[in-house]
Amino acid sequence: MLLRTTAMVCLLASAIPAAHALESVERTIEQSRPWQPGTTVRVANLLGSIDVRGAETNEIRLEALVVAEAKTQSEAAALAESIALREDDDDSVAGFRVGFPLERHLSLRLPKAGVGGAFARWTAPMMRRELTVEYDGHLVRIVGGRKATGLAVHLTLTVPFDAPVSARQSVGAIHGRGIRGSVALETQTADVIVEQAFGALDIRTLSGDIALNNFQGDTLNVRTETGDVKLKRVRADAMQLRNVRGNITAADVTARKLRAENASGEIRLAGVEPATADVTTESGSIDVATRLKTTSQATIHSDSGSVTLRIGKLTGMDLHAVTRSGAVKTLGLELDRVESDGERASFRRGRGGPEVIVTAAAGDLTVRPFDATRLEILVGDNW
Repeated sequence: MLLRTTAMVCLLASAIPAAHALESVERTIEQSRPWQPGTTVRVANLLGSIDVRGAETNEIRLEALVVAEAKTQSEAAALAESIALREDDDDSVAGFRVGFPLERHLSLRLPKAGVGGAFARWTAPMMRRELTVEYDGHLVRIVGGRKATGLAVHLTLTVPFDAPVSARQSVGAIHGRGIRGSVALETQTADVIVEQAFGALDIRTLSGDIALNNFQGDTLNVRTETGDVKLKRVRADAMQLRNVRGNITAADVTARKLRAENASGEIRLAGVEPATADVTTESGSIDVATRLKTTSQATIHSDSGSVTLRIGKLTGMDLHAVTRSGAVKTLGLELDRVESDGERASFRRGRGGPEVIVTAAAGDLTVRPFDATRLEILVGDNW
């Protein structure tokens, strides 16, 4: 496979006071190769960031900005030169892997020289953390102290539209923009931000926020262990959102099948129109605003928290509720009670419609208009 590589080195003077001055070196490495249709583009990096971009092209382009920091310029230059972009090909995979000098440096830190640059908003928070990750068969400590080796690589990957992509950043953020196809983005620590994507998208992070703006495609899977999930203007056939500790917020979402799960945190869905929905949180409140335009059935469950359901003023539905007192509070609209038994009660809105099953095991259920005024919020009926 044809591979083209170029490199450029730039020496930078650090802005740190002279008594504690560190020398910085930036090195740029560029590689490109033709893309064979059906081939997955895979990239892996240890410390830094990955920026994935889609383009009308028939080749894969990878640019690596290496930032190294040391006591002397020659030491920093040697560190920068120790970084290599290795081919990591497999069956139907065109792979790139950033090679770090882990035989000599198993304790790394993010160079302070990069904090004032374009990647500051993604990578600066890492300088306050200490963690251990596995990379290339080594256990690597990422720390904030100056005794560690200052070395990071920021990648910009440009791929053809419709090329499958798998990007994994061990420590650092991932940013995707204008991507189309089957795309998987994963980072252990830091945020993932995607702007304008089409196709199938899988986003995972152990510790970090996930933000997605403008997506349209078949499947969307989002998962974070610790962090917030924020979605806006999303259209998908099947959508699954999972969080362990943090909030899930979504606005202007349409899906044939929507599933949102949270172990500890709030779920707030505004302007969501799923055909079927399953929204669950173990500890936290749920707020869902929908006009139920395409919904046939929705299940909303909170083990420890209150539930607010906002519907259109003319929207009909059949509501089955389980609350700690069997009561449902309405603000600015009316519900007809069909039956009740202790903590369970059924209501009908209008002539009925989609089946909505709500459980607020340790909290309250409030039903109010989608766009209620302040006066309507203040005046309501308890059933």
